[in-house]
Amino acid sequence: MASCYTTGGAAPPPSASPRPGALSWLPLAAALRDGTPVTVRRLGAADTPAAAELLRHAITVDRAWPWEEPLDDAAFVAYWWRATAAAPVHPTRSGASRDDDGNGNGDGDGDGNGNGNGDGDGSGGGGRGSGDGDRDWGTYTDSNDNGVPTTGDPLPHLLGAFYVKPNFPGRCDHLANGGFVTAPAARRRGVGSLMAAAHARAAADLGYRGVVFNLVFANNAAAVALWERVGMRRVGTIPAAARMPAGKREGEELTYVDAYILYRSLV
Repeated sequence: MASCYTTGGAAPPPSASPRPGALSWLPLAAALRDGTPVTVRRLGAADTPAAAELLRHAITVDRAWPWEEPLDDAAFVAYWWRATAAAPVHPTRSGASRDDDGNGNGDGDGDGNGNGNGDGDGSGGGGRGSGDGDRDWGTYTDSNDNGVPTTGDPLPHLLGAFYVKPNFPGRCDHLANGGFVTAPAARRRGVGSLMAAAHARAAADLGYRGVVFNLVFANNAAAVALWERVGMRRVGTIPAAARMPAGKREGEELTYVDAYILYRSLV
């Protein structure tokens, strides 16, 4: 979800020192629940158009972020790249070299779909898998019961993207925030679980001690389920935090939904 403050330029790093070799595990080779190989790497400028389009979909169709109007590419860059780290998820094409070009802005700037919201792609997971050192951050490979693809739809070039940044300034900057978006055609394949695990690992690498999501809309059931499955817990509820049309058609009567505040320790 969006952090509670914004500033010009890149977000400051947390006060705690990053671990030696922080983020050196990127690019990360992983697999979706159907065995599809994917790569998580640092955000590059070439990712901007596709990632911005995913955020616009999350805002206008999923209604999982606070904005009511979509952001253009320039506004997306100003928002998404204001972070400590940002990463896209790409399919690893057969016979192609791993796409690890363009390391983004180095200190750069998510959605079970949502902003600190989450990417509620409803992907499975929650199992324990690859981690960092002696800590397990979640699963990078997630298989369904019979090991077959959950859908035969072709995958887009960009499956999803997330960012890590401070949730608060100053004496509280050791708490991370995150934003996540998932391509509609890539949902229910394990992309959300993969990004959740990579986000937690990256945040810990960068010296954060916990993760706070400020506004996970209660009606985004898939996102809530994903975040609770990977270890986030509800620490508060904001009543009537977001106004939504009662249905999918514009012009319908507005309704108000609660939002959850979620927390996860990284120590």
